[in-house]
Amino acid sequence: MTDPRDLVRAFADDLEVADVAFGHGAATARAEAEHLVLGYLDAHGWSPVAPEALRALLARRIRERIPVAHLTGRAWFAERWFVVSPGVMIPRSPLQELILDRFRPWLRKAPDRILDLCCGCGALGIAAALEFPGASLTLADVDPGAVACARTNVARFGLETRAEVGASDLFDGLDGDRYDLVIANPPYVPASEIAQLPPEYGNEPTGGLASGADGLACWRGILGALGAWLEPGGLLAGEVGDTASALAGAFPELPFTWPELVNAPRLANGDFGVFVLDGDGLSTPR
Repeated sequence: MTDPRDLVRAFADDLEVADVAFGHGAATARAEAEHLVLGYLDAHGWSPVAPEALRALLARRIRERIPVAHLTGRAWFAERWFVVSPGVMIPRSPLQELILDRFRPWLRKAPDRILDLCCGCGALGIAAALEFPGASLTLADVDPGAVACARTNVARFGLETRAEVGASDLFDGLDGDRYDLVIANPPYVPASEIAQLPPEYGNEPTGGLASGADGLACWRGILGALGAWLEPGGLLAGEVGDTASALAGAFPELPFTWPELVNAPRLANGDFGVFVLDGDGLSTPR
């Protein structure tokens, strides 16, 4: 029987010299190899490893530049395996560190209602709901494929009685009360930069990446309406990547806090591209 650890070592060596780009949940060849082998095992019920099948997936990873999560149907995020269908955004947000630390010290109390906006496969919101077992969860995305995948993950983690999943273009499809915690990882790449991304990103929907000429179109929509959806004293946690300085410049009146993270890699500009924003002073009528 082939030892999975031997495959991880061999695959890491191959990936180290291959013409591939990391960035979908793994920052190194070793981590990428682990995600390939362990994600495959999770998808197949942890039955004895099939080395030929895994080597075929590795060959496709290198030849076709398909992200590992789309090859195995699994993504490792916030210390859990999530189902990720082909064509759905792959979770890799550094917001996972804030979730696992329960948003301390910025979240004043355990939330009763959580919203994951632009949820993709639902990983951010589900991870938060598992950290806060008394909270209800709303998962919202405009992409039907993402909505279907999020429903699969809700069932996978046994959250059917606590979670609502639906199609929504930002807040437009939502109703009900305000939220104590809003988590958002919307598209934030300037449209002109999409063509410059490595081929791996072409496996994800362009609409899940690009957001107008400056990358802030979605964030303008979110922040412009947020006061009607976030409770006073609630918290928004968001990712904006390399457009962090542009966001701060576009909304100088908002008191963004940019956390220092411990486990996430820094971006090229030296920061982490995630922020928190307190709901005090934002409340507006609907």
